[in-house]
Amino acid sequence: MDVCFSLTLVSPTPLRSSPRPLDPVQTEREAHALVADMLSQKPAQTNTGTLRIKNAKGEQREIPMRFKIWSTADTSTSIYEAKDPGPPRRDLKLTVRHSEGRPNQYSFSEGAGPAKTLTGDETMVPSPAQTFTSLIWAWSSSIGRSSGC
Repeated sequence: MDVCFSLTLVSPTPLRSSPRPLDPVQTEREAHALVADMLSQKPAQTNTGTLRIKNAKGEQREIPMRFKIWSTADTSTSIYEAKDPGPPRRDLKLTVRHSEGRPNQYSFSEGAGPAKTLTGDETMVPSPAQTFTSLIWAWSSSIGRSSGC
């Protein structure tokens, strides 16, 4: 016995055509308004997480991280902290201060030692220390090098 099925689909609403292009002047105006709105926002929050690093042998380490950001009327400060259980145990901290119309200010500290202010190309030079320090330095060099943020 042969059975044949036929299915007909009917849409209650007509299919949409492509959206019409925006006027270039309107597009630019809306883009400027969106960017201005984004730049005017002053973030404030704290996040935590775990950095997982796997070496060539497949061994994995976990490093607790904390990211804190707060703002005032004309500045924002971001602090990135890691507590590397080691060995050796290390507490690492990167602070980034952003002020309107000025270059970012970077400082890096390890343990109870004094913070080192990073300037110019120092933000681009990886630390000769262990993996995490290099990651923090690489990350810090990626911020502030794009769009003046």
